[in-house]
Amino acid sequence: MKWLLRIIPLLLLLPLLFLAAAWVFFPQIAPALLRSALEAPGRRIEIAGLSRPGFNSVGCHALTADVEVPPGPCTPDTAATLYHATIIRPQLRWDTDLSKLLATGKATITLRLTADSLQFGPSSGAFSYSDTDPLAGVEMSISLNGFNAPAFTPLAASYVIDDAALEAGGFKARGISVPLRASADREWVPEKADISIRSLENKTGPLPVTAIRASLIALPDSSNHCTLTLNRSSLELFGMKASTDTLAYDMLRKRAAFQLDIENADLIRLQGTKAGNREKPFATGVLHGSIPVVYADSVLRVEGAFISASKPLALHWYDRTVQEWLSIELGTGPVLRKLKAQIAVGGPEGTELTSLSAGMLQGTLKAKTARTPAPSGRKPIIVGIEGVDALQTVKFHGAYKGALKGRIYGTVPVTLEKTGFAIRNGTLRSEGGGTISIRDPKTGIEASYAFTEPTARFTRYPTGALTLDFSMRELTRKAEGGELLLTHPAGRALLWSDPASPDMVRLTNFSAGFFNSTLSITDARYDMLTGSGNTVLHFSSLPLQKLLDLQGTKKLYATGTLQGDIPVRMDKETIAIKDGGLRAEESGQIIYATTPEERAAANPGLRTTYEALTNFLYIQLASSLDMAPDGESLLTVQLKGNNPEYQGGRPVEINLTIRQNLLSLLKSLSIASDIERSISEKALRPEK
Repeated sequence: MKWLLRIIPLLLLLPLLFLAAAWVFFPQIAPALLRSALEAPGRRIEIAGLSRPGFNSVGCHALTADVEVPPGPCTPDTAATLYHATIIRPQLRWDTDLSKLLATGKATITLRLTADSLQFGPSSGAFSYSDTDPLAGVEMSISLNGFNAPAFTPLAASYVIDDAALEAGGFKARGISVPLRASADREWVPEKADISIRSLENKTGPLPVTAIRASLIALPDSSNHCTLTLNRSSLELFGMKASTDTLAYDMLRKRAAFQLDIENADLIRLQGTKAGNREKPFATGVLHGSIPVVYADSVLRVEGAFISASKPLALHWYDRTVQEWLSIELGTGPVLRKLKAQIAVGGPEGTELTSLSAGMLQGTLKAKTARTPAPSGRKPIIVGIEGVDALQTVKFHGAYKGALKGRIYGTVPVTLEKTGFAIRNGTLRSEGGGTISIRDPKTGIEASYAFTEPTARFTRYPTGALTLDFSMRELTRKAEGGELLLTHPAGRALLWSDPASPDMVRLTNFSAGFFNSTLSITDARYDMLTGSGNTVLHFSSLPLQKLLDLQGTKKLYATGTLQGDIPVRMDKETIAIKDGGLRAEESGQIIYATTPEERAAANPGLRTTYEALTNFLYIQLASSLDMAPDGESLLTVQLKGNNPEYQGGRPVEINLTIRQNLLSLLKSLSIASDIERSISEKALRPEK
C-alpha cells in the first residue's frame, strides 16, 4: 500500500507536468500542430517566432498566409483568386466565462487580434492594402460535447480600420478609416458605418482630392446582398466640396450610378500667388453644378453635366511685383454645358480618358487620350478647342489695357509628367485680334499694338520652359511718333528656357514685311529682370522712296532698294545703335526737285548742286548710323554716280553728315528738313 500512496501524488502531478512541458516546448511543437489544423488545399499558413502563450493570449513575430478564394455569389464569372497576407507581431487574446462554460456547457468566447502592421492583396497585384496597428475581433459561441471536440459557432466579426492605405490602378488612398462589423443574425451583411479617406495621390504626388466622406448603409434584404450602398458621400476638390446623396454599387453587375452635386464651390480656395503675407488668388468666383455619373464595365461615363457660376468667375495673372496685369473674366452663368465624358478605369493603361465634350462660350471643348505615347512614355490628353469665344473675356490691368475679340480654334496635347504637366506641339489660332496698349510708368508714354489673325504653335516642358512659334496677319504699333506696320510677322519666342537665367527671353528666326521690304532678326535676347538686351535688325529690299516718305521729305524722289544691319542695344529705358548701316542693293535714281525760281535765286555753288540732282543716277549708296543712349546720333550718307544731263555726265560724289537727336526726330518725323539742309550745304566735286 505504501507504494500506492507514493505513486498517487505522482499520478496527480503528471497532468501538470504534461502541461508544463507543453508550455515550455510550445514554440517548437505548436506550429506543426497549427499547420496541420489550418492548412488545406488552396490555403497555406506560416508562423515565425511563436511565443509561449499567457493565460489568455499568444503571439508571434510574423504570420504569412496564402489563401485561394473561390468566386463568390457577387462575382460568379471570375476565377479563383490567390490572396497573400502578412501580419507583423500579431497578438491574439481571448476572453470567456469559464464558470458558465463548465456549469452549462455553453459560453461566448471573444477573440481580439492586434498587430504592428497588416499587408494584404491578390497575387495579381491589382491592389495592395496596408494598415498600421490593425484591430480585429471575433465573437463565437462554444459548446461542450462530452469527450468530443467542442463546437464553435461564429456570431459576429469586426475590424476597426484606422489610418490605412489602399493602392490600385496607379492611385493611392491614404488615411482610410472605417469601423467594419458584420453578424450572423444579419446574414453577415456589413452594418452601417462612416467611411473617411484623408487624401488621394498618384505617381506624381498628392492630388487635390481630400476629405472623402461616406456612410455605408446596411442592407437587411438578402436579395440585395450584392449591392453596396453609400449615403451622404462627399469630397473636397481644391478645398471645394462636392457631394451625392446616394451611391449604390451592384457588385454582381459591376455597375454604379450617382449624381455628383457641386454647391457654393468658392474658387478663392485655389492656390494663388504669394504677396508678402497675403495670397493673390489665381481664380475667383463661386461654382455650382450637377454631374450625373454611371460606372459600368470598368468605364466611368458622364452624361449631360453642367457647371455654372453664381458669382463672377475670373482667372488672374500677376507680374513680378505681384500686381495684376491680365485676367480672364467669364462672368456669371453657364461655364460648361452638356458635358459628356467617358473614362476607362483599371485597364492595362490605368485610368484613361476615352472622350470628353462640352459646350463653352458658344463653342465646344473636346478631349481624348492619344494612342501614341509622348517621349516620356505617358499618353497625352488631346484637348480640342472649336470656336470658343474667349478673346473677349481677356481684360488688362495696370500699365496694360486693350480689347480683344474673336473665336479660338486649336489643339492642345497635355501630358501629366512626374514633375508637372507638359504640352507638346499645341496649336491655337483665331480669325479675330485686338489691341494691347502699354504705358511706361516713368515717362507716361503709351504705345499700342494692334494685331489680326494670330496663330501660335507651342511646347511647354514640365520645368516651365515654353517654346512659342507665332505668326499673325498684321501687327501695327502706334505711339507719339507715328505708326509702324508689320505684315505677316512670324518667329519663335523662348521663355524660361535657361535655368541659369530664368528671366531671359529669346526671339529667333523673326521676319516681317516692312514697307514692302523684309525685316528679320536672327536672334534677340532680352532680360526681363535687368531690362537689358541686344539684337541686330536686318533689312532687305527696303524701298528708298518708302523710307523718304516715312521721313516726310517734300522734294526728294528716289528709286532702288536698300539692305543692311542695325545693331541695337537695349538697357532699361534706353536704346543705343553702334555701327549700323544700309546700302543700295543695286543702282537707282534720285531726283531733288526744285523750282526755276529756287534755282535762279540760289548762289552758283548751290545752283550746281540743284542741277546735278535733278536727275542723279547713283551707282553706289551707303550709309552708317550710330546713336547714343540719349538719342544723339550721327548719320552719314555717301552717294556716287552722275547726271547724264549735267556736264556731259561726269562722275559726282556726294557726302552727307547729319547730327541730331534721333529719338526726338523720330517722334515728330521731322528728319526730312535736316536732310534737305545737309544737301544744300554740300559742294559737288568731280571724281578723279
